[in-house]
Amino acid sequence: MFEMNRFWDNLILPIIEKINAKYIVEIGSDNGINTRNILEYCKDNNAHMTAIDPVPKFDINEFKAKYGDKFEIYKELSLSRLPLLEDYDVILIDGDHNWYTVYNELKIIEIKFREKNFPLIFLHDVSWPYARRDLYYNPENIPETY
Repeated sequence: MFEMNRFWDNLILPIIEKINAKYIVEIGSDNGINTRNILEYCKDNNAHMTAIDPVPKFDINEFKAKYGDKFEIYKELSLSRLPLLEDYDVILIDGDHNWYTVYNELKIIEIKFREKNFPLIFLHDVSWPYARRDLYYNPENIPETY
């Protein structure tokens, strides 16, 4: 399975450089590989990032020590934190791969940016196998009707 970081050098980085992104949100940090990519960009471009991941698999304190105010992380679900974030330029969505979560993340973004410049959105794991199947890290987080 490919992780979003495999698209960093050839796709994501050139685009965020072109738009001169100053605030990047990452949903789904996992092992922190792409988080580190984003933070290196932030360090070099006077930008900052917010990561959202309920169970990150990297040393948060190490990242905070190295990147300081360029980095903030919320160990919670994206659907809880995302409505509280404002005015980001770019969002990378690579969290819970199911229709309910991704649909509602996109609806939150749509509502938050209705009267503003819309952010650039990168979505990961939208083709096979997730184009036909949902993945639930914690199915109990999804309302039963969905």
